[in-house]
Amino acid sequence: MSKVLSLLNKKAKTQHLTEKVESGSLILRLSFIQHLLFLGLYSLLTLTFVWPVLPHLGVVTPGDFPVDRNQYLWNMWWFRHALLDLGTNPFHTDLLYHPYGTNLFVHAFSPLGNLMGLPFQIIFGTIPAYGIVELLTFPLAGYGAFLLVHHLTRNIPAAFCSGLIYSFCAYHYFELKYEQLNLIAIQWIPLYILFWLKAVEAKSWRLAVRVGWPAALFAIFTGLTDWYYLTYLALFSGGYTLWRLWSGVAEFRRVVIRLAAIWLVTGLALSYLILGILVDSNSDKLEPTSQSGQELTGSADLLNLWLPPNYHPLWGQSAWGSITLNRAGAVLPYFGLALAVAGFIWRRRETQGWLVGGVGFLVLAFGPNLYFGGNNLGVPLPYRLLAGLPFFNIGRFPERYILMVNLTLAVAGGYGLAAILSRLQRVGWKRLAVVAVCGLVFLESWPGFLPVSPPIGPFPFTDYVKAANGRVAPELALLELPITKHFTSDSNRMLYQTYHSRPILGGYLSRKVIDLYRFGPPYPLYDFLDLRGFERDIVPPHTPEEWRGLLNLEKIGYVVVYPDELGKDQLNRIGQMLPAVFGKGVQPDFKDNTAQVYAVPAGKLEKPVLTLGWGWYNLEDIGGGKVQRWINLERLGEAQVIITIGPEAEQKPSYTLQFEAVSFAKPYRVDVFLNGQKVGETQIDGLGNFKVANLNLKRGTNLLSFRPDPAGGSTIPANVIPKSQDSRPLTVALLKLEIS
Repeated sequence: MSKVLSLLNKKAKTQHLTEKVESGSLILRLSFIQHLLFLGLYSLLTLTFVWPVLPHLGVVTPGDFPVDRNQYLWNMWWFRHALLDLGTNPFHTDLLYHPYGTNLFVHAFSPLGNLMGLPFQIIFGTIPAYGIVELLTFPLAGYGAFLLVHHLTRNIPAAFCSGLIYSFCAYHYFELKYEQLNLIAIQWIPLYILFWLKAVEAKSWRLAVRVGWPAALFAIFTGLTDWYYLTYLALFSGGYTLWRLWSGVAEFRRVVIRLAAIWLVTGLALSYLILGILVDSNSDKLEPTSQSGQELTGSADLLNLWLPPNYHPLWGQSAWGSITLNRAGAVLPYFGLALAVAGFIWRRRETQGWLVGGVGFLVLAFGPNLYFGGNNLGVPLPYRLLAGLPFFNIGRFPERYILMVNLTLAVAGGYGLAAILSRLQRVGWKRLAVVAVCGLVFLESWPGFLPVSPPIGPFPFTDYVKAANGRVAPELALLELPITKHFTSDSNRMLYQTYHSRPILGGYLSRKVIDLYRFGPPYPLYDFLDLRGFERDIVPPHTPEEWRGLLNLEKIGYVVVYPDELGKDQLNRIGQMLPAVFGKGVQPDFKDNTAQVYAVPAGKLEKPVLTLGWGWYNLEDIGGGKVQRWINLERLGEAQVIITIGPEAEQKPSYTLQFEAVSFAKPYRVDVFLNGQKVGETQIDGLGNFKVANLNLKRGTNLLSFRPDPAGGSTIPANVIPKSQDSRPLTVALLKLEIS
């Protein structure tokens, strides 16, 4: 390798000697063959750890974190499905959170990664395409850092080593392990910096435009890959501009104007996504991100920063016994750091700005507070200032700033190795130094041979329910039981969807959505959330015909049960619920090791159907054949009932609500609302029967709410009943509820 690098370095100095630096050549004085050769070298080094996986790329991915892997496989599949099959906007999907759908602006969607994978997906399929795009980031990132450092040092061996420090670092390997396609794609960052520097160095505006437009292009690529990394580029650009302020006011103005031009182009190109992020981030459909600036998981640890990565085959966890090593990517490379120190000693003028920037990014990686060995030292850090800024506050894992630390070490280390080589007189010593340094840099973070993870699929039930099966209309959705809280537990279901293409109720996005089934518009299938409604309750039980009518109304084609996701109590409830829905003696239409599938027959809703919604405590048996539910005030301050009138029902001019209720300890006034409008109020003192007449119900779903008067307060049983341990704030319970 040393001979190859030496010859290439010599050739680079002689072959393009007449080329002017001011020409802004995009090939950086290297021939096309040389570019291919260095891409090939980084590709060969990538093969040193991925080769066991390569024969299995049709059914496995390189990493081993299925939760996020399934999400990113879905991203890639949906991108292709939306563009080529549906011809629709890929940043919105109706296939998740049926029937509401969701936007994907604040989701880690990585549209550029999906676009890169599109031709591979068309030729090979989704799983191979995903693995190929992941693995390509290693040679591309190494090549990008190589070009940057070669531009700065004009030294090929030093630039090659810098590519190793940056691309083959612990952070990159960890992101490969956790299979986050957006974060693996670190290759655009050094390319942006390269052309940003060329734009700054250009002597004229014409030349600045010629050499600077790729800076805007790679900033756009970064924004289409991951918003974290775009904020990193913004911080780098701002910090670099302030650093250049020391060079003089005129130069500072030139740098600011060129920076503004590049980011104006970037902002205009990404305006659609930026607007979507701003709108969705401030909508009521997403749960707020906890960014208090005080506590935050995923921060670098001052002690763990110096410990080896736990995955390493030689000096990883197995070599350290009971000491817990770093399980994240926030690891400093010792040999990269040593080269950076050498660069600072011998090339201080060129490296000091980079190292100052590296220290700044390292401080940000520590997050809002300094930790040492898992203990909060109580030292507040500057990250708190970023935690409240738009776009910067989306970063829940400050430790990821270690990527920029690695890049600054790669640049400073390139200067360091160039300085070392310039001080060696004999060619043989230079070659030995290059081989030794590059080998140590590469081996320090090398992950060994990647294990082959279990194959993905097949899932026979997905063929049975597939949208194109011809048995059930393709737009009808799957009701998957148990209905989850719609986050990581839905990862598998998104993977299944890449096979069957039907809408599903759940979804796993990077930012949690408000649970619209539980806390949103009235949802007629609310009973399926807690697997209830098949037993005696305060509302009339549904007949099998009514159950099927509700499923038809909500466009459900199949009910799919995942037994392995159900606890013992849930399995018992499913065993009672399915006969109530499909009739006695029901058997699945299809069954495999993953799921049981029940096709939904036609059903009618010939009269109003009542379903309990949010705001009730658990059912209580009070004897004498009676049950009751107390109104739960702890979240919404009301209890909800969903009234559904199907398309087959004869709609009356008005309806009457009848209910039996009891107050606890004292009288309470309860206001009754229908679809947000107050329709009555009742004073409940003890046990009694009550009516609310002249209700105007619309066809479809209606929301009936019981709201105890807040001024009346509540009573805690433990405060008024001796030996009671019931700490619930109680007002009114309902025993029976009917509509006529």
